[in-house]
Amino acid sequence: MIKYGKQRSTLKPLEVELTETKVFVYSDISPVNEPGTSEQEAFSGYEFDLTEYSKDEYIQLQADKNKSLEQQVTDTQLALCEVYEMLKNYFTLSIFLFYLVSFFFTSITVECKRENCRHAN
Repeated sequence: MIKYGKQRSTLKPLEVELTETKVFVYSDISPVNEPGTSEQEAFSGYEFDLTEYSKDEYIQLQADKNKSLEQQVTDTQLALCEVYEMLKNYFTLSIFLFYLVSFFFTSITVECKRENCRHAN
């Protein structure tokens, strides 16, 4: 890998350029418009970081990124499963408590009606 650092071009580069044996990666591409001075001509174009890889290096880099992304997806799926289980348990408990409270208030209302309690509607 060879890092060339900041480079400039009047043409907007592609993010990745392939040749027979090399891969050029252009990153942090930004437009540049500089007015001319008495010492320097005006420039209108693009500035970017340029890195050169051999094809083998670039293939290995992409394989490593894919492996990392696969692990991140697996971790995310496991976390979502845990959240699902927590929500399922929460809703099950909520439904149980709802029925328990409903039963409790129904029982009180029935008892109050039998005894002509002042709380009965």
